[in-house]
Amino acid sequence: MLKRISIKNYALIETLEIEWNQGLNVITGETGAGKSIVIDALTLILGQRGNKDNIRHGAGKMVVQGVFGVGKNEALLNLLDAMAIEVEDGDLILTRSIDRRGRNQCRANGFSLTVAQLKSLGATLVDIYSQHEQNSLFLNETQRRLLDAYGGQAVARLLDETRDQATRLKILNKTIREQEKDDRELMRQKEIYAFELKDIRKAELVSGEDNQLEKERRILENGEQLFSTANEACELLNGDEMENSGLLTSLAQVADRIGRIAAIDDQFSPYLTSLSSATGDLEDLGLELSRYLDTMDFDPARLEVVEKRMAVIDGLKRKYGATVDDIMAYGQELQDKYDRLAHHDDDLEQNKAEYKILWRQYRKSASDLHAARTEAAGRLKKDLETELADLAMDKANVQIRVEEDAQVIAPWGNDTVSFWISVNPGVAPGPLKKVASGGEISRIMLAVKSIFGAMDHIETMIFDEIDTGISGRTAQTVAEKIMGLSQKRQIICITHLPQITAMADRHFRVEKSMDDESVEVDFAQLSPEESRDELARMISGAKVTKKTVEHAAEMLEMSKKTKKSKKQAK
Repeated sequence: MLKRISIKNYALIETLEIEWNQGLNVITGETGAGKSIVIDALTLILGQRGNKDNIRHGAGKMVVQGVFGVGKNEALLNLLDAMAIEVEDGDLILTRSIDRRGRNQCRANGFSLTVAQLKSLGATLVDIYSQHEQNSLFLNETQRRLLDAYGGQAVARLLDETRDQATRLKILNKTIREQEKDDRELMRQKEIYAFELKDIRKAELVSGEDNQLEKERRILENGEQLFSTANEACELLNGDEMENSGLLTSLAQVADRIGRIAAIDDQFSPYLTSLSSATGDLEDLGLELSRYLDTMDFDPARLEVVEKRMAVIDGLKRKYGATVDDIMAYGQELQDKYDRLAHHDDDLEQNKAEYKILWRQYRKSASDLHAARTEAAGRLKKDLETELADLAMDKANVQIRVEEDAQVIAPWGNDTVSFWISVNPGVAPGPLKKVASGGEISRIMLAVKSIFGAMDHIETMIFDEIDTGISGRTAQTVAEKIMGLSQKRQIICITHLPQITAMADRHFRVEKSMDDESVEVDFAQLSPEESRDELARMISGAKVTKKTVEHAAEMLEMSKKTKKSKKQAK
């Protein structure tokens, strides 16, 4: 429930703090006094749209804060847990500020929130009835949602099914349309892929081939230089045909001399090992040079073949990749794309077949949902007629029509729900908007709130001008109905009816005062005597007399007895 609201620099309010009671909290005041201003401010911390134009003249920002008792509100507790917001001492403090730039700051127990998160919390805390909501009752969408909520888990389960199936059908339908629409483009793509694949496959590439060919070409282009240089190196190692001794002969002579020295002075012994190793390495080098010279082939035809092959590869590189491996990878990618396009028709047929199966599943779920709604409509009709009878509309005939269109695919199924009513005997029911008067609509909405208020766990209900078009005995009936609701929920009610005011557990009066420079709204909690006098003013409509004060006192006494009898009846 709402425990306290603090408002700063909102519209005509400079600073205001209000403590609320469990039970029935009534707000009264002259027309135009600003009775709804507190409720308007409250909607800010419930996540409704804020307007920087509502900042009090001369102030930099407006701030609204509400303290709510969490109680056992499971929906709220689950949301807070999901948002990682801790609750201390069972209270939730919501704060929202808006500055002149339109910047919002929202907090819950000190944690920053988005406006959307604030709105989701607000939806579990307070249920507001206003003129806007009264108008929304005329909408088929609102009527369908009311019926679905009344249908409970049976309808909710089927709604989940139709919502999921309708979403999948929508996605599949879009996919099928795109597949059918793009056939020509896909065929063109397929031809391009086939051409490029043929171009790459024709080359019969081998991984790393470009590097190997580059090495071979370099050798072939420098064959004579390689042969001459290798032959010179071989002669330097082994000696030449002129019997000039080579490096190996000289190294053997050096090793002989060092061996003789080491036989006498062993400090040279380690060098013998080095000379032996160097001799072995140079002998291996000589053998490799000899083999290299024997295998060298300066075939000009081979160089031409290599250059032609490299020209082919260079042409592919310009089109498909920087290396042979890149070209081969691109070729595999082309193959994958081509295969997917080749299976395009198969995919299209498969999607169409899946659509037909899903359509049948959706039709079954939608049909079951229609049956569940029809059954719930019968029960809701009886409950609404019972509630309306309590509100002096005992001749009301309610019809809740659930009309099915099998061709519709929607998340909520195939049904159009409409509330029809006849308020007079012998008159055929008609759509709610066309048949009911303002006072009747208010009572119908109160009946709806009475039914659904007992079903949900929202502890605070706000009625803003619920009594439009109501007077006399009907006003007393409405007052008793609201009082009955207040025994189960916290009710905040803005009213101009003395019958409702007399039922208040806590009474607030709103007055507007002004001078040449400013306008102020005064929001005051009334003492029992002040409440009686305010009630007398509401009864008389003008001058308060001794008789109207007595009448007010009588009404208050009767209200006490009514409350007591209601409690005993429970």
